[in-house]
Amino acid sequence: MFRCDHHHLVNIKPTASKLSVFIKTHKENEPVGPVVNNTQAPSYKITKYLNKRLNNLINTIYVHHQEFI
Repeated sequence: MFRCDHHHLVNIKPTASKLSVFIKTHKENEPVGPVVNNTQAPSYKITKYLNKRLNNLINTIYVHHQEFI
């Protein structure tokens, strides 16, 4: 990672995650389905970055492994 890229990984004004609920009217007793919005959480951007990098690494390893089979 380049030195200038780190500012894209830091959330300048982080806030607590917001919790919303959706009532499942199609089910008996109408249970709720929780939905958490983490986009403003402190760790959101770094988590997104690491997820992308690790998925690329895993897919690369998987492709190379399949070539030998």
